[in-house]
Amino acid sequence: MTLVTKKDVTFTPIGSTGPGGQNVNKNSTGVRAVHNPSGITVVIRTRSLQNSKKKAIEEIRKRLAQEKQAAGDRHRKARWRAAINDRKVIRTYDFKRQEVRDHRTGTRAPLQEVLGGNIGKLGVMMYFEQLRRQALEDQKDE
Repeated sequence: MTLVTKKDVTFTPIGSTGPGGQNVNKNSTGVRAVHNPSGITVVIRTRSLQNSKKKAIEEIRKRLAQEKQAAGDRHRKARWRAAINDRKVIRTYDFKRQEVRDHRTGTRAPLQEVLGGNIGKLGVMMYFEQLRRQALEDQKDE
């Protein structure tokens, strides 16, 4: 859980609308909260200012946790792409999509066929990739 203190948040009381009777119409029961370090802004309207402040802090914590999760996901994706580009990852067996991807050739094949021993399309593409690399090496030698 992300630590958010009241010192980190600037609260601005705002008027509220909707259910709550005369209290909501007469007093400022809503709050606009700005988390100063991150700039996240939240607007909460409840029947009392104290409840609005509590809910605003909870919402800011939730959004900070989501941002942290998203940053971690972006970092993991970047590391995965770097591994593929560096050719450390040759093939991916994707059980969710029921396919095998060969990252060297860009070929996709049905997972059950590959696991059953029939590499079919992958084998043909790997053969052509070997021929292409051999041709490139032969050109360099000339």
